[in-house]
Amino acid sequence: MSASHRAETPKPKATLPSLAKQHWKPGALALLVLAALAAYPAVGGIIATRVLAAKVKARLDLPLSVARARAGVTALTFQGLTLGTAPGPTITVAKVVVPLGALWGQGTIEIEAPELKARSLAELRALSRKRSAPVEALGPTASRDTKLTALTVHRGRIHIGRDDWTRFAAERIEAEIIAGAQARVELANVAGDLSGLVPGLGRGAGGFGAEALELRVALAGLRPKGMPSVSIEDGYLQALPTLGLSGISGEVKPVRSGAREVSLAFHGSYGGSRERLWNAVGHVVVGPSLESSSGQLALRAERFTLDKIEDILPPSVRAPARTSVDGALKLALDQGAVAVEGRLDIAHLDIFHPALAPDPVEDLSLALKLETRLDTKTRTLDLQLVEGQLADLVGRLAGRIELAPGQVSFPDGHSWPWVPKLSFTLDVPKIPCGKLLGSFPKALVPRLQGFSLQGSFEAHLSTHVDYADLETVALDGSVGIGGCRVAEVPPEVADLTDPDMPITQVVTVPPAWDEKGDEPQELMFVVGADSGDFVPYQEVSPHLVSAFLTTEDASFFKHQGFATREFRTALKRNLANGRFRQGASSITMQMVKNLLLSQEKTLSRKLQELFLVWHLEQVLSKERILELYLNAIEFGPRLFGIGPAARHYFGKSAAELTPLEAAYFSSILPSPKRRYVHYCRGALSASADRHVRRILHRMHERGRISNEELEAFAVAPLVFDTSARAMTERQCLDWVTRITADPKRGAEALDDLDAAE
Repeated sequence: MSASHRAETPKPKATLPSLAKQHWKPGALALLVLAALAAYPAVGGIIATRVLAAKVKARLDLPLSVARARAGVTALTFQGLTLGTAPGPTITVAKVVVPLGALWGQGTIEIEAPELKARSLAELRALSRKRSAPVEALGPTASRDTKLTALTVHRGRIHIGRDDWTRFAAERIEAEIIAGAQARVELANVAGDLSGLVPGLGRGAGGFGAEALELRVALAGLRPKGMPSVSIEDGYLQALPTLGLSGISGEVKPVRSGAREVSLAFHGSYGGSRERLWNAVGHVVVGPSLESSSGQLALRAERFTLDKIEDILPPSVRAPARTSVDGALKLALDQGAVAVEGRLDIAHLDIFHPALAPDPVEDLSLALKLETRLDTKTRTLDLQLVEGQLADLVGRLAGRIELAPGQVSFPDGHSWPWVPKLSFTLDVPKIPCGKLLGSFPKALVPRLQGFSLQGSFEAHLSTHVDYADLETVALDGSVGIGGCRVAEVPPEVADLTDPDMPITQVVTVPPAWDEKGDEPQELMFVVGADSGDFVPYQEVSPHLVSAFLTTEDASFFKHQGFATREFRTALKRNLANGRFRQGASSITMQMVKNLLLSQEKTLSRKLQELFLVWHLEQVLSKERILELYLNAIEFGPRLFGIGPAARHYFGKSAAELTPLEAAYFSSILPSPKRRYVHYCRGALSASADRHVRRILHRMHERGRISNEELEAFAVAPLVFDTSARAMTERQCLDWVTRITADPKRGAEALDDLDAAE
């Protein structure tokens, strides 16, 4: 065969095995396989990270960073995950292990040490509004193609909020979710405060926490099936600033599988104590809304002594070991309305509080009952019964509070986001007058000891307030004190009826202008005919009487000690101003405070004042009451009685006072020390002068001075007699500043605010 013929003969085609034999050694192929296997963990991790980050971005629009990701033969492992960026909400996770079998519904995803941080609950709410979070795949909104069968969480943590008003934290979270079986979440060392989310709750309330919380719920696939069960161990709840529940343990659980009804059973204590002092049991049928839910809860606090919770008692409670409390409360929820029935019995209470009485009130026993209904739809509270019993005395309050849509604004700038409408009635069933008086502890009514009463007492009072129209404010009713007769009177009260009996007064006064220090002193003076400063009623200028009737008690000669018309006027003004600052104190009430009681604002003083006014109006003439009043009231620093006051300010007797001078004396109440600045300066300021002349014109309008007297004094200057004043004007003003300084705020600049009408 020729060479050319051999060259044209075709060569056989190369196959892959033949190429391998020609170009690769057996070891090279193995090296390629090993290289691929070596690159798989890193490359697989990178690919998995990119896929995961893309899905998170699509769902939440949040960045995801992963410190390290590795693909294994059976699982993907992610380490150092961070979702989100500060200062917004962030979730960090130490490690996540995702079995490859999870892609087709096999294996358990393991999450190690996840931690959620957010500055506020509002941040999380905003986050939840973004499409759908990955965690929602575990809840009712899970997509139909979800393959997850199981998930575990170990050593998780939550920190939400940075202030004390709205925060939540859980220091350890363990969770297990098994599709088609159940979800279980355990939280340890839980603490939070939601007071910032509840309008009007304020600081000191809304705090909660527990040593351990556990939630369990059955799952149909990944969807909750029926109601969850929740158990709590050693929890606490600060329901009110002064009421904290502690040592709370118990459980909420479904009545039966798949049911919307749950039972509740809890027990606990108060204020940090762990001793079992109360029990609560009940059930709730949970609907789509509060209006469609129903249930009942019974709370029982069996009798216990207050030393069990001594650590949280206010200092006003004394001898807690001998004071016992017993109570019960029932709540019923139905169609958005909550009905409440309760009772509370307090026995052998010793209490000392400056708003109650100047001395400790001992061995006080009280019984309270409550029946009320709150309708959340109409924002209406019906007080069907609020009953209190003190010894033999019983009082029953009933009424309604409605919060209508709208807004009420007040002069100081604050407002309410609703318009209240209130109606109340107060009834005191008939009781022997002797038992009425004997029902009050002696420390509460010390000045009434020695009175002996006969007859019977009852009362019925009602009030109506509609903030939409305060002109309709109503105060009605009757107080049947007239059914009581006084059989015996203590000597110090009987002395007021004898014009010849001197009445010694001891009052607290500031130091004199030339004395060092600010410590108050005691000053003694005598009200009676034997005193050189006493002015009988017949020797008092009628203009002075007219001025005080004009400013202090217009119906003095008509009422029986209580200016009931003024009560309504004062109530209306207080309601319009949004605070209770104005009273309706009659001249008789002021006389009783000055001569028999004190100026302290306590319940004790008010109770005694009401009784003594009623009694003295029966045994004293109106002229005698005015006589005692004008000879005892304060007209300036260390200056008591109209006799010394007339000489001090004007250098004349009380009988010689002109209408203008009388109007001035009535203008300086109720701040005679502060308004002493006019005397210091030797003349009235412009605003004080206008105020005095308004009083003068009102005296004329009410027929208490003639046309000629008004014409004569309407423009006449008010002239003080300062010839006997031992101090300079500057010394006098400095003295007034010093003795009228507020202990909390210190001295204030002297102005004429107090002269305003």
